[in-house]
Amino acid sequence: MATALDRVTEEYGTYAPKGSTCLVCKQEIKRSERVRRGYLRPEGEGSNDMTAVYHHSPKCPA
Repeated sequence: MATALDRVTEEYGTYAPKGSTCLVCKQEIKRSERVRRGYLRPEGEGSNDMTAVYHHSPKCPA
Protein backbone atom coordinates (compact mmCIF):
# COMPACT_ATOMS: atom_id res chain seq x y z
CA MET A 1 0.00 0.00 0.00
CA ALA A 2 1.34 3.43 -0.91
CA THR A 3 1.59 5.82 2.00
CA ALA A 4 3.69 8.90 1.42
CA LEU A 5 4.03 11.35 -1.42
CA ASP A 6 7.57 10.77 -2.55
CA ARG A 7 7.96 13.48 -5.13
CA VAL A 8 5.78 16.04 -6.85
CA THR A 9 6.56 16.97 -10.43
CA GLU A 10 6.27 20.75 -10.53
CA GLU A 11 8.08 21.54 -13.77
CA TYR A 12 4.90 21.73 -15.82
CA GLY A 13 1.18 21.11 -15.72
CA THR A 14 -0.29 18.03 -17.31
CA TYR A 15 -3.62 16.27 -17.75
CA ALA A 16 -4.65 13.22 -15.75
CA PRO A 17 -5.80 9.98 -17.37
CA LYS A 18 -9.56 9.44 -17.54
CA GLY A 19 -11.00 8.29 -14.22
CA SER A 20 -8.24 9.80 -12.07
CA THR A 21 -9.08 11.16 -8.63
CA CYS A 22 -7.37 14.11 -6.94
CA LEU A 23 -5.07 12.95 -4.14
CA VAL A 24 -5.96 16.01 -2.04
CA CYS A 25 -9.73 16.53 -2.38
CA LYS A 26 -10.68 13.03 -3.62
CA GLN A 27 -12.85 14.48 -6.43
CA GLU A 28 -12.73 13.05 -9.92
CA ILE A 29 -10.49 15.07 -12.21
CA LYS A 30 -12.15 16.25 -15.41
CA ARG A 31 -10.30 15.63 -18.66
CA SER A 32 -9.95 19.39 -19.29
CA GLU A 33 -8.47 20.22 -15.86
CA ARG A 34 -4.77 20.88 -15.51
CA VAL A 35 -3.09 18.94 -12.74
CA ARG A 36 0.26 18.27 -11.14
CA ARG A 37 1.63 14.76 -10.98
CA GLY A 38 3.36 13.17 -8.02
CA TYR A 39 4.49 9.67 -7.15
CA LEU A 40 3.75 7.40 -4.22
CA ARG A 41 6.31 4.86 -3.09
CA PRO A 42 4.83 1.62 -1.67
CA GLU A 43 5.54 0.59 1.90
CA GLY A 44 8.26 -1.91 2.59
CA GLU A 45 11.90 -1.99 1.74
CA GLY A 46 13.10 -3.23 -1.60
CA SER A 47 10.16 -1.94 -3.56
CA ASN A 48 11.17 0.64 -6.14
CA ASP A 49 7.85 0.67 -8.01
CA MET A 50 6.19 4.05 -7.80
CA THR A 51 2.57 4.91 -8.55
CA ALA A 52 1.65 8.17 -10.29
CA VAL A 53 -0.94 10.30 -8.49
CA TYR A 54 -2.54 13.57 -9.55
CA HIS A 55 -3.79 16.70 -7.80
CA HIS A 56 -5.58 19.82 -9.05
CA SER A 57 -3.45 22.78 -10.06
CA PRO A 58 -3.19 25.45 -8.86
CA LYS A 59 -5.76 24.46 -6.20
CA CYS A 60 -8.67 22.10 -5.69
CA PRO A 61 -12.13 23.35 -6.70
CA ALA A 62 -14.47 24.47 -3.92
